[in-house]
Amino acid sequence: MSHKTYPAYKPCGVEWLGEIPEHWDVKRLKYIVSEPLQYGANEAAELDDQSLPRYIRITDIDESGRLRDDTFKSLPEDIAQPYLLKHGDLLLARSGATVGKSFYYDPSWGKAAYAGYLIRARFNPSSVNTRFIHYYTNSHTYWEWLNSTLIQATIQNVSAEKYANFFIGMPNSQDQAIIVQFLDRETGRIDGLIERKRRQIELLKEKRAALISACVTGKLEVTMTKDKDGNPSFRASPSSRPMKPSGVEWLGEIPEHWSIFPLFTLLPERAERNAEGQEENVLSLSYGKIIRRNVDNNYGLLPESFDTYQIVSKGHIILRLTDLQNDKRSLRVGLVKETGIITSAYICLNPKDILHPEYAGYLLHSYDVSKVFYSYGGGVRQSMKYDDLKWMPILTPNYQEQHAIASFLDRETGRIDGLIEKINLSIEKLQEYRSALISAAVTGKIDVRESAE
Repeated sequence: MSHKTYPAYKPCGVEWLGEIPEHWDVKRLKYIVSEPLQYGANEAAELDDQSLPRYIRITDIDESGRLRDDTFKSLPEDIAQPYLLKHGDLLLARSGATVGKSFYYDPSWGKAAYAGYLIRARFNPSSVNTRFIHYYTNSHTYWEWLNSTLIQATIQNVSAEKYANFFIGMPNSQDQAIIVQFLDRETGRIDGLIERKRRQIELLKEKRAALISACVTGKLEVTMTKDKDGNPSFRASPSSRPMKPSGVEWLGEIPEHWSIFPLFTLLPERAERNAEGQEENVLSLSYGKIIRRNVDNNYGLLPESFDTYQIVSKGHIILRLTDLQNDKRSLRVGLVKETGIITSAYICLNPKDILHPEYAGYLLHSYDVSKVFYSYGGGVRQSMKYDDLKWMPILTPNYQEQHAIASFLDRETGRIDGLIEKINLSIEKLQEYRSALISAAVTGKIDVRESAE
């Protein structure tokens, strides 16, 4: 949708703000608040009594500017009283990673006070629509000002005084309401599209995970055929092969001709080396990031914390023992592409001649760690020890079938990953459009008065 501009513009006197519609004014934030900007309470977040006022801190505000449900803390009534929020109050983060983020308080969130790293701005509703100001704090103009302010500062901090002197292009109250109405409608539409696309991604991820699980546990039978030129192709169909109990409750039955053995039999001899006197330019896999079952290699100085390390080689498999993937409660699994080193935060497995490395990667990544832990009387944790995993079952069809499974999954997961990437790109474009639309509307680059009717 294209939008026309206002009939006439004028220089506003603020260089970085540029021109504004002729009938707009430019005001500092401190001249449109109904009372001075106020810092929040410097109190420890110790209580979680739902009957007391909620204690809002920076960490309670998510990336979209909404309150998290899982971080509730409260304050006693007498301490909260001077900091209680009213409908239409705007909170601004003044330090840390969230500096500049804004939060529009609505009474539907319940009675709430706010913490010291937040600044409250309160406006006179007869002349200022707080929702307009909130949208303004999501504009490119606002963030450009904020970033230039932070560049000049020694720490990531924007004080109440700096916020108070921020310039805003202000239409009259009627036009503010029209802009808010327009943006509510349009951003609502965009947010709806984004949410539907995110749901598509979740469904594709579920499909991907289910496909891998079905193949590596024998529920689907993968076969290979060759065309007249000898080129292989792979397909999967529901298994009609004889099955047998796996002996593992959460695995159920597996094909009768498959073998099963514990993970510890794949552990290579642990060749630990002392870091002292080693070359400085080493391949540190422990500080590399595992992505899509591969290790993103990271050359650099050998960290001082490496008192000892283990050498691993191409074809080995690395299991990271910390930072489980919370979305699936699965292991981080990576295939080693070249010789490097790992620390005790990792387990190294040697597939030897009995496991196809790619198949092993799919198999291990498919396991829900919570089922493994619960099966052996443990619970889900964010880090593990080797003893947690040594009895994890390894399923082994013959090597040719493993190769077929890995090749089929490479193709099918590649297709799914490609779809997910395309959807993610479309989400990024929608988010960019959303941000640009907000910026254009609140800074007067487009006239939405007719569009909002």
